[in-house]
Amino acid sequence: MEDLYGWGIAAALLLILLIGWGALGWKRFVYTLEDDRLVIRRGVLLRDEKNLYFGRIHSVSMEQPLLQRLLGVVQIRIETPGGGPKSDGLLPAVTLEEAQHLQQWLGQRQRASQGTDTISTHAADDEGTAPAEKDLGSEAGAVGISAPEPNLPKTAPLLKLSSDEVAKAAFSSMNIGMVAAFTGGVYSLMNDFLEDNIYERIFKETAAHLPGGFAILTASCVLLLFAWLLSSALFILRFGGFTVSRDGEQLVVAHGLLERKKTVFSPKRVQAVIVKEGLLRQLLGYAEVELRVIASSKQEKLVLHPWVRKKDIPALLCEVVPQFTVNPVTARAPRQAFLYYLRFKLLVVTGMCAAAILYFHLPGLWTLLLYPLMWFWALHCHRDAGMHLSGGELTLRRRLLSRETCYVRRPQILTVTASGSLAQRQRKLLSLKVNIMGGLGGSSFEVHYLDEGDVQTVWRWFSRSGTGP
Repeated sequence: MEDLYGWGIAAALLLILLIGWGALGWKRFVYTLEDDRLVIRRGVLLRDEKNLYFGRIHSVSMEQPLLQRLLGVVQIRIETPGGGPKSDGLLPAVTLEEAQHLQQWLGQRQRASQGTDTISTHAADDEGTAPAEKDLGSEAGAVGISAPEPNLPKTAPLLKLSSDEVAKAAFSSMNIGMVAAFTGGVYSLMNDFLEDNIYERIFKETAAHLPGGFAILTASCVLLLFAWLLSSALFILRFGGFTVSRDGEQLVVAHGLLERKKTVFSPKRVQAVIVKEGLLRQLLGYAEVELRVIASSKQEKLVLHPWVRKKDIPALLCEVVPQFTVNPVTARAPRQAFLYYLRFKLLVVTGMCAAAILYFHLPGLWTLLLYPLMWFWALHCHRDAGMHLSGGELTLRRRLLSRETCYVRRPQILTVTASGSLAQRQRKLLSLKVNIMGGLGGSSFEVHYLDEGDVQTVWRWFSRSGTGP
């Protein structure tokens, strides 16, 4: 009891120390609006001051994780290009009213800077850079906005997804990465509470009641069904209440049930448009539209519409990002490229089948059904690979699991890489890789085994030379 009493006193003192340190840190956290920048000052022993100039702010996002929603506050992330691994400006807890005022204030400053800029906007667009910003006159406020300007622009709605549309989008997609992360966390947590070897005993008991390879087939179907339902539930939680609206020259994307997220950005900051079509969505004629927006440390992947008819995509882009156009893929991967799309998948499936047959013996023969699935997958990867070049925009299309089409304009391309092995070059095949602006190293989009002549056309278009790679 004496030891317990001593540990209790130590824990109470530690808790008081942590609360006091946190309160002191909150007291020393101040943000101030100055003429041309937002200044954030923080730190107790070591003071840190960060200056975010309005002209370099690319996007502002308002997030409400579960804890912030329970407390009635909002977390604000301010992104600028070339930052570190974290957001350049992070305000972890401000009131909703204060966050809205700050968001409108920053939008006004960016619009004013574009309107008073002495550099030609058209010339800047031709070179692929945003117009330069000048110093702006404004009233400064500290720890909140004490004097917001009157007649702030009201938000005009562009689209809103109903609950039925969100549910249809959820059940027609499967986010393998999200499911794997969630399942891994649950598996690790359950291991701490369940008996040892519980999963192995469940599998053995199931195999004893089901003949032959039906145990493997049943387990696979159950896992796929669980992954599909879990992915759908996570999708609904993420994209519930999805809306896109316009606030002056800015676009506002908001979504989320448990964790509400609101992102404000300029359409001029969009570097590329990605259209994703899963197998089921492709059959239904729907797709997901994703924007790549410059952020501080990453290429921000922002979903513009998670469930849109393919025939409505041109009108959607014309309304939101009119600098991009939807062009059909005209140059496809040639016939001799099919072997290269097939060989790696063939090796992987052969290894899986050999391992299953060696371990399960006769029931492992069920894995031979993977061969026709592999052939079907390779055939569609080959058929969907292609490109199109029209004016100042390049269209690239590929298939991993879902079919992805990338629309990118020349000013937003950092580098173009053409590569191929000796055997591929003898068959006049080259792979084309485009590196897009944004983040610490940008992001890339690559299409394999295209016709050499088509790749050389893109090379000459980008390098503005008459010679190929």
